[in-house]
Amino acid sequence: VMLSISDKGPQTADQQGIWQRYNNSIYAIWTGTAPTGTTITNYEYAVGTAATAQQITNLISWTTWYVQYTGAGVSSAAYVNCISTPNSNVRLNLEDAKTYYTGVRARSAVGSYSDIIYTNGITVDISSPLSNIPVAVGNSTGVPTGMFYTSTGVVVWNWEASTETVSGIEEYYIGISTEVSLNEIYITTVPGNQRTYTYYAGEDANPNYARIKTKDIAGNIGNYSSKSTGIKV
Repeated sequence: VMLSISDKGPQTADQQGIWQRYNNSIYAIWTGTAPTGTTITNYEYAVGTAATAQQITNLISWTTWYVQYTGAGVSSAAYVNCISTPNSNVRLNLEDAKTYYTGVRARSAVGSYSDIIYTNGITVDISSPLSNIPVAVGNSTGVPTGMFYTSTGVVVWNWEASTETVSGIEEYYIGISTEVSLNEIYITTVPGNQRTYTYYAGEDANPNYARIKTKDIAGNIGNYSSKSTGIKV
């Protein structure tokens, strides 16, 4: 039996791997083709923490997945959404930052099994990034305590990288306001490898505040940081 398989579901892929931002389910999709002289009667899948015969069953043991009759040379496709463990009402509780694999094998009409095929693995990332407070760039001489100023309408904020240890940082959201209550008048995004933003519409004589929140590669978005020190134009 010829098989092919891949991870499948609401996930994000980048050059470092595949990530999912939920921990109660895992997906896989595969196809199988029966060789001449035999048929596929059913598939079996298992889920584990490594793509090996010994560890592929340490989360979900081999579980039967029946298919419609598949004749010789005919391909069939199947998928699994392991929302709960087999024969129970216990939902999966996948660990943050751990990688999981799905293994599949096919069973022929005479009871023989194909080789096991494995997904490339999907890593769980359910933790949201923690953002640092942006710092206004300006002169603090001769202005009220806790305030900066700039002589032009250009306002600059810098910040330290957010805390994100699993999938990595995709982008920052920066919200800018002239009110202490932070009713934003401008919101934009900044690439994850950039930690500075220049705002060219700073309001004259009004303090300009900024705060940021972070989106990771898996798609988690953290809360906004506290506001920056105000900077007057």
